[in-house]
Amino acid sequence: NLRKVSTTDFETPATGWEVGTSTSETATGGKWIQAVPVASYWRPSGVSPYIQQPGNDNTTGSGSCLVTGNASSVTTVYTNADVDAGRTYAISPIINVEGMNSPVIEFYRWYGNDQGPRDSNPRTDAWQAQVRDSGSLIWRNVDYTFQSDYSWRRRIFFLKDYLSSAQK
Repeated sequence: NLRKVSTTDFETPATGWEVGTSTSETATGGKWIQAVPVASYWRPSGVSPYIQQPGNDNTTGSGSCLVTGNASSVTTVYTNADVDAGRTYAISPIINVEGMNSPVIEFYRWYGNDQGPRDSNPRTDAWQAQVRDSGSLIWRNVDYTFQSDYSWRRRIFFLKDYLSSAQK
């Protein structure tokens, strides 16, 4: 029987989150923001457009979610709404899972890194979701891929597989 302890759907301003403001960020553009996503497409000559970013989030409500950059309109060149030259972070507030029985983390992601004429090195930028114990400096990957997935993909993990504080 699951009991929700903490949830953020980004439909309203995210309290306690660092979104696109980490001092470790190196991206020159396309940093994480909270917004209603605007669809963006790669439009190669002579073929139907390929979607890069969806025009909707994965929940119901305001339509807001976290996006890396955002197109100003559906006709904006998709390279104006992607991450450029570095890393960007969305960091949650600390969640105390000590003493919980089998805590899990769940999120949905839409990720792509392999379309367009500028992408001469497809699948070289990684998607990473990480966790760490509050007293540790070691981050552990719970979701790590170079594979594009142009759909809202549900990801769910048992924290006990990654964190000593989640062991019971």
